Amino acid sequence: MSQKLNPPYSDIDSQRLIGPHPITGRNVVIINSVAVNNTVGQRKMRFSITSLDDSSEDLDGLLPVKGTILRQMPGPDRPDYHLAAVDSPFVWKKEKKKISHVILAGHLVGAGLSPTMRSVGVGIAYVLDDAVLSDATLDFKKCFYAAIGFVDASP
Repeated sequence: MSQKLNPPYSDIDSQRLIGPHPITGRNVVIINSVAVNNTVGQRKMRFSITSLDDSSEDLDGLLPVKGTILRQMPGPDRPDYHLAAVDSPFVWKKEKKKISHVILAGHLVGAGLSPTMRSVGVGIAYVLDDAVLSDATLDFKKCFYAAIGFVDASP
């Protein structure tokens, strides 16, 4: 199923029915919500990590972590990973490495990132290899899964 939506959601590219939810039986739809270079009008989509569920000591004292989603990229298991730059790079204490980019992905199937998102659960991974910035697909070996958090759209 593919459908173009009207503004203000014209940046949403398509919807894809993936079948019934195993518990509720309702149909689950994946919304590719950050297409066309992740822009809203002419600007990139902004986000704010507001809280953490699965804690990362590196991020705990920095909340909210704000940044800009640069682009969506496919990974080996799903098409909707998002490469993002954080406004204030921080140090990953375990490896003593400066982190300037993260990967965000909806924690639940169908939990897309959008310009109107509020408290969307996401997996957060640190980008460890700058090659990810130009790679066409995400390679998990170049990232470190750090936390589960919640994000809001940010101005």
